[in-house]
This record gives sequence, structure tokens and C-alpha cells, in this order.
Amino acid sequence: MPEDVTVDQVEDEFRMYQTTSFEDSILNKRTDEAWRDIGLLKRRGKEVFSNLSAVMLGILVVFHSNADCERVFSLVTKNKTQYRASLSTEMISALVTRKVSMAAKGTVCHMECFSDALLRKAKSATYEAKQSRASATASRGDE
Repeated sequence: MPEDVTVDQVEDEFRMYQTTSFEDSILNKRTDEAWRDIGLLKRRGKEVFSNLSAVMLGILVVFHSNADCERVFSLVTKNKTQYRASLSTEMISALVTRKVSMAAKGTVCHMECFSDALLRKAKSATYEAKQSRASATASRGDE
């Protein structure tokens, strides 16, 4: 709610809202779009429901269930299996982000095309990481 607005002002707007008839063009929109349009309605050059609209749009931002969180936990569980238990938090985050991004675009990983330059960089990074681990293991064996 805007700082200079009182609860009484919002209640007054709500009472007026309850007795107002709205056009179908507003009522047939998504809820957030409808509240935006309601907030822009004017009488005698003044917005009538601007404070009520701000409150309602703020309420719509709040998640109404924990389903989104549960989906993320499920994705993490599917990615961090007993065979991949040493994955870092950073890597799991990157995998989940990539999966969600691809799902939002409607693409699947096995249809993805990568440039030769990117594939060379990936192979090089894998080789360097493998060499680094091998030398670290060898140096521990010398101790």
C-alpha cells in the first residue's frame, strides 16, 4: 500500500468497488490485468480505485501454495542421485535453471544444437578438470 494512504481510504474504495458495475472488457481479462485497469478508472479526472488496485496487485504477487517450491525440490532430488552425490550446489542450481528454462521454451535437451566452438570449450574444460583432479590425487599420494 502506498505510504501516504490509510486503511480507511482503501476501505472507502472497496465499498465503492462493491457497488460499481464494470464493463465486460475489464471483467473478461486476467485478474492482474483487470485490477490494473480498475486502478486506472477515473471519475471527474481522479482515479477512484488506485489504492485498492495497488493492494490487490500486491496480494496477487504472493504465492497461494507451495507447489512451485515442491517442484524445485523434486528437480533437485532427480538430479542429485546416489551416483551424482558430489554435485556442487552451484552445478545443481545451473542444471535446475537450465531445465526450467528449456521447459518454459518448450524445448527438450536431446534436440538442442550447440556450436562447434562451444563444444570445443566444453571438452577442453572437462579435460582440464580431469587433469587437475588427477594431479591433485597424485600429489596426495606422495605425502
